[in-house]
Amino acid sequence: MANKTVSVELKKKTILEAMNIVRVQRDLGFPAYQKGEPLHDLLMEIKRDINKQTKANKSFWREWWDFWPLSVVVPFMLLAILFGPYLTR
Repeated sequence: MANKTVSVELKKKTILEAMNIVRVQRDLGFPAYQKGEPLHDLLMEIKRDINKQTKANKSFWREWWDFWPLSVVVPFMLLAILFGPYLTR
């Protein structure tokens, strides 16, 4: 069977409620909600996909904050080291 994906739009509240139900049922020991069962695996896959999408949205800001010190602070500090003694006389 080929690996196929399906895109579905769900409300965040619906997913959270379903995850809470599975978590409670699993904690109570119901066999249909244990790890390895289809419903549990489905919800965990949805959770992983949501986390990937959230991380993808944050990547721009992470790149910006990694780049910003190199683009502004480092050149300013180099200029301050070079011309600082002349400006403090």
